Amino acid sequence: MLRLITLCIIITVWFEPTWAQNIEWSNPQKIKNKTLYTQVLGETQSGIFLLRCKDNEFSNGLIIEKYKQNLSLDASTDLPITINGLVERVLLIDNFIFAFIAAKNNNTGNVDVLVQKIDEALKPVGMPTVLGSIPADQYIDKRHIQVKTSSNKSQIALMFLTKNQQTGILNLWLYNKQMQQVYAKQFNLGQQAKDVYVTNYEVTNQGNAFVLIDYPKVAAQNKKSDPRQFFLFGYYLSTDRMLQYAIGNDSLFVEDFTLTANNYNNTVNVFGFYAKPGIKGLAGYFYYRINAQTAVLEQRTFNALDYWNFYATYVGRLGEKQQDLSDFYIRKIIPRSDGGILALAEKYYQTRQVYTYYINNFPQTTTRTIFHYDEAPLINIEPTGEITDIKWIKKAQSSSNDGGYLLSYTTVPTTEAIHCVYNYDNGNDNDIYISSFAFDGKFDAKILVKSSSFNAAIIPTEYKQLNEKTVLICTIKDKRFALMRITF
Repeated sequence: MLRLITLCIIITVWFEPTWAQNIEWSNPQKIKNKTLYTQVLGETQSGIFLLRCKDNEFSNGLIIEKYKQNLSLDASTDLPITINGLVERVLLIDNFIFAFIAAKNNNTGNVDVLVQKIDEALKPVGMPTVLGSIPADQYIDKRHIQVKTSSNKSQIALMFLTKNQQTGILNLWLYNKQMQQVYAKQFNLGQQAKDVYVTNYEVTNQGNAFVLIDYPKVAAQNKKSDPRQFFLFGYYLSTDRMLQYAIGNDSLFVEDFTLTANNYNNTVNVFGFYAKPGIKGLAGYFYYRINAQTAVLEQRTFNALDYWNFYATYVGRLGEKQQDLSDFYIRKIIPRSDGGILALAEKYYQTRQVYTYYINNFPQTTTRTIFHYDEAPLINIEPTGEITDIKWIKKAQSSSNDGGYLLSYTTVPTTEAIHCVYNYDNGNDNDIYISSFAFDGKFDAKILVKSSSFNAAIIPTEYKQLNEKTVLICTIKDKRFALMRITF
């Protein structure tokens, strides 16, 4: 069977999975408006660290919390930084917390990028260190500096856009764990910065950086051609080269795509859905695999998605009227050690309802937005780009005017299977479900937490996989905030 190690799957012997889970809860806390959103930073031997904020930007007004191993709250305090600026990212690396900040330098007028080191007692270690400076006339205040680590946390990468006479510049900075700079590179994109969109980026354990970028086509296009062009930019440290790989072609529209770095076999994988002119919904998918050492494009596949084949394993769909394959978005792709991938997607769309109510006998009209998160396929793709299996999470979630805060699902890859945890409303009860996909093709869906025990719902985007068998998920339990730790 395929076993997962650091998000890569290694081929081994098939076995019968048990999928037993042990669940632990923290004591519920009263929800405060100023700490509505949470990021789980990670875990050390001394405890578990969380970041809390009143909005999902996590740029100011941050609170950092430390929990003991038994999930009891140990400490809660304002993030200990003295710089008046925007927090771009907070990371837990080894036994220290690093807060990355962008702040205007009153002496130079430029924008400095700084890092503040914080210890496990939530105390600052020394003064903030300046990593680099961005000229004020090149800085784009609406563009965040994106900070990521490599899989083994040996590399810390900063990626951001600046402008040079309105031309977009791609910036890639790389640091080691001691925050010593490895490189700082700039690449002129030849497009106005406002037209450039970055979908995702990754850094490998070797320090190579890969960025998915799209911007408008230079020449005027007709309605039968996608007005935007899509690229994977790859910077290779050993050769000091930036290469550009075109994604898609002129006969299709790129609907959604993302990438992942496979550090087991040193490749980068790009997966996406495409549509065709005049046809509603998805027409197919594409798959690219690039060797992250040699920069060679090893695989480029475009395949059609037939409706009936796509839904073949979705019981109840085949007898229904055919629907279009619209509104499917990629949530995550997990690389396999043999060069294939597992792609997790979801059907997502919004509807708007206009309704009338009366105040003092005068009609008032307002609109509410309904967020829909429906069925979710897990797609198994071979190194050749061929789909060999599709499994489904069968759900129909919806909520109004909340951004879908409790909707979608949390993905947990383990050595036995890929587990998806989500809230399920069957019309009577609101249970927490888990769907498990074993790498030998077996599938199971069951209730993880029964609503008859207590009222609980996970917050799917607020979680952290602590190790290959443990995940920590933020929840709302009996209308209070609580942590749920699942051990597989």
